[in-house]
Amino acid sequence: MTDDIPPPSVNDPLAATPSHPRDGAPWLHAVFASAPYRLTLWAPPPRGLTPLAGRPWPGAPDVGALLTDGEFTFDGERHRLAAIYALPEDVSRPWLEKLHGFHWLNDLSVSSDPRARYQARIHIDGWLGRYQNYVPLPWRADILSERLINWIWNFEFLARGAPDAFERRLLGAIERQCRHLARVAGPRRDGAGRIHRAKALIFCACALPGKTRLLHRALKQLERGLALQVLADGGHVERNPERLLDVLRDCIDVRAVLLGAGQNVPAEVQGAIDRIAPMVRAMRHGDGGLALFNGAHEGARDAIDLLLAQADTRSQAPASAPHTGFQRLGAANTLVIMDTGAPSQDIGYDTHAGTLSFEMSSGKNRIVVNCGARNDASDPWHGALRATAAHSTLGLGGHDSSTFTPAGAVRRAARVTHCERRPSDEGILVEAAHDGYVEKFGLIHHRALFLAHDGLSLRGEDRLDPAAAPRDDGADLRAIAFDIRFHLHPTVQVSPVQGGHGVLLKIGRKEIWRMRANGAEVALEESVYLGREDGRKRSEQIVLRGKTSAAGALVKWAFIREA
Repeated sequence: MTDDIPPPSVNDPLAATPSHPRDGAPWLHAVFASAPYRLTLWAPPPRGLTPLAGRPWPGAPDVGALLTDGEFTFDGERHRLAAIYALPEDVSRPWLEKLHGFHWLNDLSVSSDPRARYQARIHIDGWLGRYQNYVPLPWRADILSERLINWIWNFEFLARGAPDAFERRLLGAIERQCRHLARVAGPRRDGAGRIHRAKALIFCACALPGKTRLLHRALKQLERGLALQVLADGGHVERNPERLLDVLRDCIDVRAVLLGAGQNVPAEVQGAIDRIAPMVRAMRHGDGGLALFNGAHEGARDAIDLLLAQADTRSQAPASAPHTGFQRLGAANTLVIMDTGAPSQDIGYDTHAGTLSFEMSSGKNRIVVNCGARNDASDPWHGALRATAAHSTLGLGGHDSSTFTPAGAVRRAARVTHCERRPSDEGILVEAAHDGYVEKFGLIHHRALFLAHDGLSLRGEDRLDPAAAPRDDGADLRAIAFDIRFHLHPTVQVSPVQGGHGVLLKIGRKEIWRMRANGAEVALEESVYLGREDGRKRSEQIVLRGKTSAAGALVKWAFIREA
């Protein structure tokens, strides 16, 4: 079936020179692609797989029907494939990563179309004919981990009624790729990816015969990863709510597989589930989706609900997450989530320069948001969405509060120097400050948010104060332009108030909010919302502009709900 499949060529997007930090050192690719290394991976195919407990997360039958017809759509990018090895030239890197992770098998497996199983086997057979030996991107540790998990969990679906030759070929590929994955750790900064890798190895160890030692090693790797990455308040070190969701899903799956295999569940795994689930609740808006910080997208409400149900913990969302660096202010139907933490410097690729930004929602309606994310470094929106200007916070002199290297690492991080939460009978006050502008301008940004107890008003204050230490270069700190941005969700309708000191916001069908400010000029400008992975929407933003004086600057503003 696969004799006519050509090997990867120099024009193959998957055979191109690796360019992502996750890809690793170039010399390693030459080693892994060599004939001697391939010999070290060889082993007789196992006779079968032990079925694992648990199940893949629910697939979508309608998506499976499209896949059966050759239409592959990931995050809004659609391509038709006659065969998995016949890739179009204009595919993006994230689309390729999704294709070669094979998570879409879950959609095919629930399709009612009788051709779905045959099409799944055709694609896997084609993949094995082209990429069974090392090719950099498909064999990258995080993609390989995802593929092994999905092949093992869908093995019964794939093998039922299949020719013996296909089953042996697939089993041999799982064995070889498991051996390779056990030897590579992935880059140090690939935080949640290391936890996912340990999960894949645990799946292999429980499904393949004779893997007792591998199971022991993988459990130790998982325990170390959770200890380093899941913080005391339940947040993840990458500070990305979507990544937190991924880690929770991995822990729940590992728990189910271990229990089904008659193995003890490590205390670290259950402890991580118990801590993470409340933090996931804390990062949800009233519409059930996630807040948009540090590369996160909204996610699907039903999927998040199901995940929290599987976590089986009833702990409530914490109001304060001091270790991760978030504050949650809730009153009546109004919710505010504020970023009061420093960008992660050691782990993760998608940290944003959004220190002291916040999001606000009323019931199921988002009002003030951050712009979202594109996690493909080649996407022209990627860098722009990481910038301070893409967040609902203050920017100074056209500079970001934190800066990054071309590879995505933090070059200079804003440090939160102060954060205090003071609840009272009148409402909740959070005050915080960061030093992201001290090095360039000698100014500290202070922000205070006060949410009234009835949820009908959010009052804020942004202040720029000279740092305690004077500047050595004698630079004039007066007349530096600043802007305070409030990006609005695309569903919010806005109009300026006569006099130019405020804005009216129509939320949903009935709600009217008034935004007013003192100490800066108020303007309405275009913005963009990329909070969902499947598209880009136009929106608007309220911008408060001014210039500093020798004493700094002070701007007061408020969002007040009209009766």
